Amino acid sequence: MTLRGYVLAAATAMLAVGGCATNKCCCPDCRQCVCQTCNPAGANQLTNSGAPANEPQVFKVPAADLVKRIQGELEKQGLSITSAQDGVIQTDWKEYEGEVHIARRWQERTRFRVSVIPDVNNPTGASRFEITEQTQRRSNEKANWEAGNPRPDRAKELAQQIAPSQ
Repeated sequence: MTLRGYVLAAATAMLAVGGCATNKCCCPDCRQCVCQTCNPAGANQLTNSGAPANEPQVFKVPAADLVKRIQGELEKQGLSITSAQDGVIQTDWKEYEGEVHIARRWQERTRFRVSVIPDVNNPTGASRFEITEQTQRRSNEKANWEAGNPRPDRAKELAQQIAPSQ
């Protein structure tokens, strides 16, 4: 086999295998890693860190009114609401361009969970909200969705877009 044949065979093998480009772990705690190379069981996780992406900001609006306002703003942003119950709003998935792995761009989708919380000092007159995100990825349209890297920047951007003016 020629050198060109070896290079083509190696490139084909790399495309077929997928996973991490290196054998280094992509996170300090491998149980949370979604990379199949680092943690084969991690690919089955469908939740990210769940840490709120926006800084808590209190609005002089009762919690029930803030929920209604946020629902309207989410719909203006093109997000479908799958559930809204007890001050928690869950959106449907929104497609994003994913990362490039080896030779192709993976597909990503993110959904958001908005929690409206009454203010402790004035529960009937003020409230705040927190947004968490969940991101999934897949290599192509026929592949199963797997947990993706957390995207707190997407949640932070959404929080800025839906925050009511004071």
